Amino acid sequence: MADTPHPSPIPHARRLKIGFVGNTNNYPFLVATALHRMGHDVTVLLDRTESLHRPEGRYPDLDLRAAHWIQDISGDVAIDRWRPVRPAALEARALRAFDLLVLNGYGPALAGNHGVPAFAMLTGSDLTQLANWSSLRVLWRDLSASLGALRAALACLIHARTIRLQRKAIASAFGVSYFVRGIVPEGDRVLDSIGVRPQRRLSFMLSDIDHIDSQRPPHGGPELRIFNVARLNWRQPKPSHLSELDMKGTDILLQGFAAFRKRTGLPARLVLVRKGVDVGATEQEVQRLGIADQVTWLSEMSQAQVFEQYALADVVTEQLSTSYVGMGGLDAMAAGRPVIANTRRDTRVEGLLEDSPVLHATTPREVCDHLEQLARSPQWRQQLGAVSRRYVEERHSPEAAARRIIDLHARLGQRTEAA
Repeated sequence: MADTPHPSPIPHARRLKIGFVGNTNNYPFLVATALHRMGHDVTVLLDRTESLHRPEGRYPDLDLRAAHWIQDISGDVAIDRWRPVRPAALEARALRAFDLLVLNGYGPALAGNHGVPAFAMLTGSDLTQLANWSSLRVLWRDLSASLGALRAALACLIHARTIRLQRKAIASAFGVSYFVRGIVPEGDRVLDSIGVRPQRRLSFMLSDIDHIDSQRPPHGGPELRIFNVARLNWRQPKPSHLSELDMKGTDILLQGFAAFRKRTGLPARLVLVRKGVDVGATEQEVQRLGIADQVTWLSEMSQAQVFEQYALADVVTEQLSTSYVGMGGLDAMAAGRPVIANTRRDTRVEGLLEDSPVLHATTPREVCDHLEQLARSPQWRQQLGAVSRRYVEERHSPEAAARRIIDLHARLGQRTEAA
């Protein structure tokens, strides 16, 4: 991915100086790139060191030194699971130079509350953990036994400060993006308790259509290759630090794949990535179901390597449990691959995938049926992949999300005095 030296011109009066703080899964970076391409003066502040949250982990050819609008402040930010430390790079005097801030992850606690109009792009734990008073009980339960009461109490006090800052920034944001109401009830409850009204709440489901080319279906032989892009999280009761959004239904996939093999005997290979809290349990389930010879295991990989797996796959599976189709599934659709996932028909409202080409499944039987139909018809796989690509181009482009933020800022964004 090259820097974009020639953004599309926009009227000077509408050109905004926009700062991004927080980049979970590179999700905000997609919107930042779209805004940069539209001609806005964008600065992305990278606050994490993990590959998953850095643009070069998604775009290996990106030269951060040449992309002057991307700044690495990760060396100045100390972040662990519960506690951010405000760096000198994010002092109020620097933040006030922006017309608009887009905040994600620890971004609201780190950079919010300085009187600059802010949009909170929330993606999961930045709401249900970092802005949720209930998470204090989880932290106390996790730490009191291992660290003792005094150190656990100190950690809770520090985390309480983060929660207060995070909630305050979200409450003052002119707009908030999160999953459509009904997908994550706990997230809905927290947003309601903060006071986020419907007119300020948006929902983005993004695909990287500008950098993922639609791939021709592979022609590697008769074996159906199925790539599972979801993490291996499925056992209940779930760990206390995970939300229902993190549960992916791997057991449903494995049982459906085993039923497909038993019913049809057609050659197939299921590709799993060793990522998630239930990797060991998944290995045991693979053995129990007698499908070990048809399963290929891959090590945890970068987002760029995930793109390579899309190109090799005939079919991609996503979450089949209580989560929702995310960027992994949408990116697979952008690559022209059929996707099997739970489209959450229990929460049918405007903005969901009610008319999408995703093959809906929540049971092993449904997974089995879809795999059989896809395995028996390469033409159907190709047709569904092409429809999937067109769908994400029309519905899930980063540019559409960028324009929604700018439009909302024009209607609701205004400077306020910092508390």
